[in-house]
Amino acid sequence: MSSLIRFCIKNVEEGSTLYYIWMLGLAVVMYLGIRPAVEQALEGLVVSNMSDATPWGLHIANFTFMIGVAAGGITVVMPAYVFHHKGMKEIVVIGELLPIVAIILAVLCIFSDMGRPDRLLHVMPPFGILNLPSSMLSFDVVVLNGYLGLNVFMVTYSLAKKYFHWSEGRFYRLVIVPLAYVSIAWALTIHAVTAFIFSTLVARPYWNNPVAAPKFIATAVATGPAILIIVLQLIEKRFKFPVKDEVYGLFARIAFFSLSASMVMLVSEFVVELYTGSEHSIHARYLWLGYKGHYDLLPFSWGSTALNFFGLAGLYASGFGKNRSVLTAAALCIVVGIWIEKGICFMFPAYVPNPLGEMAVYVPNGHELQSVASIWAFGLFLFTVLVKIAVPIMSLSDEPPAERSRRFNNLEG
Repeated sequence: MSSLIRFCIKNVEEGSTLYYIWMLGLAVVMYLGIRPAVEQALEGLVVSNMSDATPWGLHIANFTFMIGVAAGGITVVMPAYVFHHKGMKEIVVIGELLPIVAIILAVLCIFSDMGRPDRLLHVMPPFGILNLPSSMLSFDVVVLNGYLGLNVFMVTYSLAKKYFHWSEGRFYRLVIVPLAYVSIAWALTIHAVTAFIFSTLVARPYWNNPVAAPKFIATAVATGPAILIIVLQLIEKRFKFPVKDEVYGLFARIAFFSLSASMVMLVSEFVVELYTGSEHSIHARYLWLGYKGHYDLLPFSWGSTALNFFGLAGLYASGFGKNRSVLTAAALCIVVGIWIEKGICFMFPAYVPNPLGEMAVYVPNGHELQSVASIWAFGLFLFTVLVKIAVPIMSLSDEPPAERSRRFNNLEG
């Protein structure tokens, strides 16, 4: 075990000049987020632009997107463990690292949005009451922490199995494979529960939508492959770690059909909300057409739709992965488009106009932007460290662990 620890530390410490610049830059952004975090913990959310009219802002928007990224890990686990896709099995650890980092970032967004993170003790026994099954937020606490623990265990086992050259014995068949099946169902659950938190709020007509959960899942299954298409190409370039072309092709097809389903649901919402013209559709009109001279969200609503459409067209034009340049551009369009759609376009219209009919438009201030930027920087920093640990282990040959340990010690000497 000591040789494994030293092997991991050595890989994290070593790197090119670009690697050190990247990590230092992320560390600086994280450092700049300390002051906003301390101010918010001491003074509360009054330092942000959130108010009674807009109680959830930029942090919860990013939380929603991050849960989708975490749920997107299903697109690697299912082909690898259920359909025994050889190419996916080789990169399944990367697909399981993504949910770990995404859930940690989602939890950090919740901490920051609360103003007083110690209030979480109210839902943590024995200090508080979890309030199951009456509280949807309590369900979210359970499923997020459970999914995080599940992925941490799966990644730890997979890396240890590769490093120590363990065979796929009874433990693998009776524990790991069943847990993989559980993680597939759990991935769908975490995003469905997140959608239920919003859609069960009947006081917000824009969110009170039964299509929210399936749409969240569809966008999650599109976001995961899109991010992994970008990440895997970077890993191939920096680590010389080969990824089969069929993996990119499968990711492209999964993203294409999932995003197509999401856009069909978007068209359905558009028609239902705007065709009826009821008072409950005011928020949708504000988002898509503007309302009472306010057109703040039009660039975001139509822009995200255009990006998603370009992403779909790009996936098809790339020959579903054959043209890497077009594929990468399409993946970028999808990631940015879905982030805007699930963040800005889903969160902010629900508050405008407010119950009094006032157009209290919410715009994040510098404090919130700095705080969210530091959370993203921490996520990228953590993911980089985990990749620096995981990829070298995944690249190891199948030589006996004693021989590998002896060779590693000789290299250190």
